[in-house]
Amino acid sequence: MARSDCLHAGGIVLWVACAAVSSACGAGAASGEGAQTGGGTAAGAAQQGTGGEEPGTPAEPGPTPPEVAWEWRGEDPSFGHTFYQGPVTAESGGQSCSFSYNDEEHTTRLACEAEGSEPWRLEEGDAFVEDAALALDGGTLYVARFSDIATGCGVTAYDAATGGILWTTRLEGVGPIGHSEYLNKVELRVLDGRWLAAFGWESAGCYIEVLDREDGRTIVNRRVDPPVSAPEAGAE
Repeated sequence: MARSDCLHAGGIVLWVACAAVSSACGAGAASGEGAQTGGGTAAGAAQQGTGGEEPGTPAEPGPTPPEVAWEWRGEDPSFGHTFYQGPVTAESGGQSCSFSYNDEEHTTRLACEAEGSEPWRLEEGDAFVEDAALALDGGTLYVARFSDIATGCGVTAYDAATGGILWTTRLEGVGPIGHSEYLNKVELRVLDGRWLAAFGWESAGCYIEVLDREDGRTIVNRRVDPPVSAPEAGAE
């Protein structure tokens, strides 16, 4: 039953409501036109190169994110107690976005609104023990999707006004592992305008992962020991 893939491909419906606009409004967001897909490590991007550089030419160093210390604001993960318990919300600049999960219908819903109107929503079926962490800043919504009972996490950046996908990436996290009973939780923080930090707490360990907000690349991935050890899988 456990899933390691945080981003579903099936059962996705994107609803876009635009007043006094033709039916083509939002088509690009729904079909992915114009969307940029990011992800991967900074080192991998440097190895790919641009094709116009001389062989052996070192890539110019990019900006360096600040040193990020472990910071956990929620409760320690535990079975059932810290699973999804209500809409996860984020607010900024007059916008409000939320993620909700219906365990009985196995559906999820992601939506943003501004000034009382809801310009878009994303509904998804075939969901199982789903959860999310949100961060909203500068008109961009960052959504970390994960299962409370499976390893791994994916992060997607959306245009908060239209629902268009800017990039999506899979976190390196604690790496690929096999498991049966398991706990997983993620929190997001926006750092210094350029960076997005994901704090992950899994049964197999904890990590800090810093992404470039421009393209979703992983810049830093570091395993850490939390202040309190994560509970054993299966513990009440």
